[in-house]
Amino acid sequence: MDHGAEQTNYSAGTFVPLSYFNFEPLGWQLFVMGGANYNDGDAACEVNKDDCAETSDNFDDDYVLTPSHSAGGYVGMKAMKPLGKDWTLIAATAYSRGSDDYSGYVFGGGVGYHITKHQSLSLHGKVQHNSYGDDDKIGIGYKYQFN
Repeated sequence: MDHGAEQTNYSAGTFVPLSYFNFEPLGWQLFVMGGANYNDGDAACEVNKDDCAETSDNFDDDYVLTPSHSAGGYVGMKAMKPLGKDWTLIAATAYSRGSDDYSGYVFGGGVGYHITKHQSLSLHGKVQHNSYGDDDKIGIGYKYQFN
């Protein structure tokens, strides 16, 4: 996050697979999603600007961290496209709004590989921008599914 800002996000939601309505354009499985979220953390505030604290001229920092909380909701879409028997292309995006002028969006994508019926690997990346700042990540995931 920008200038040392920290954010913890809690979300609870659901999704609707559009394949239930026989809608799979070009073989993509689409999922509309939405839910509620709560954000808690410290947001960076530019000193002597906007609603940030006024300081004296001898204050050395350009930014100060201020506690921030927000409750709101999000909407988004996830898409998956099988690329053969074991590979899957994955993409997702979401937009969120909340109290205290909170807003944000995230874009992500990646690829998944089924090792066995119960095991899979994924490589994914995301770009996120919200009221706390920007965050870009690349990750590798492993999943074991119990049946």
